[in-house]
Amino acid sequence: MACAIDDGNGSAPDAGALLRWNYARLWRRLGLRVLLGLSLCALPVVLVRVGVPDSVLLAAPTAAGVLVLVLTAFRMPQAFVWMRACRRILRVYPLEARSGVVCKERTSGKWGTLFELRVPYAQAGRSRRMKAVDCAEGNSWPEGNDGSVFVAGDLDFGGVLLVPQGRVLMLLQPMKPELIPQEAATASSTRRALAEQARFRTRALK
Repeated sequence: MACAIDDGNGSAPDAGALLRWNYARLWRRLGLRVLLGLSLCALPVVLVRVGVPDSVLLAAPTAAGVLVLVLTAFRMPQAFVWMRACRRILRVYPLEARSGVVCKERTSGKWGTLFELRVPYAQAGRSRRMKAVDCAEGNSWPEGNDGSVFVAGDLDFGGVLLVPQGRVLMLLQPMKPELIPQEAATASSTRRALAEQARFRTRALK
């Protein structure tokens, strides 16, 4: 189901504070997942010590705990890569209020949940389909239609989207990132210079 968030006229938030908040959010998720995995691994030992008869069934929590830890080790480092990409973009481009952002689809990707969005350009009447990921490993589109949405970047190359409800930070990428070099070849020298500073990803989000 499509979901939309319209912006208001609020001033852009502080990018540094926004990054600190999302890094903290990411570290909390990492800590909770590691704690869950270790707790599941330790559960059979605790149960045996309190008198539960040893059984092959007690291996199930350990297996689940190992799976949680393996998936965490596999996926969480990519989230830090996304956060660094957002930080580079926010150093170059300001956050600007944008209206009419629409979430068209949500799918499960290799590294996390992928969102397909329709994001308007700053110029009225134009929009572009973009891929997006929640940089703190969130897997649901933020709820709420009463706040502002902010976008930083150049949609032909990529960007950052902020949904103030929950201060959710998302990394944006064109649907076909392999075409970014072609977009750069036809862009103005100013746009190319900014894009080079931001070092937009050409490797597809997945």
